[in-house]
Amino acid sequence: MRATHSITESGRAFFFELGDLRMGKPNRATQEKRNRERSQKERQQEKVDQRVLRKDTRADRASSLEQGIDPDLIGIFPGPQPDPEDQ
Repeated sequence: MRATHSITESGRAFFFELGDLRMGKPNRATQEKRNRERSQKERQQEKVDQRVLRKDTRADRASSLEQGIDPDLIGIFPGPQPDPEDQ
């Protein structure tokens, strides 16, 4: 088969043979950039999730303060406390 090429409107050259469109592979820099952008987007999403979680935690803490419960004392009862080594 005879290889030919055609230039598109964007100026890119595509090489193809009869009925078989063959395009070159993206270069390494393009793939690395995509990976960097993907990881950056994932980190941004994790940060958004952490912000939402902190906001919910603050709301829970504020509601317990309104009820007169000190969040630092939750789970502590008057009298002798169990030894943490026994648990």
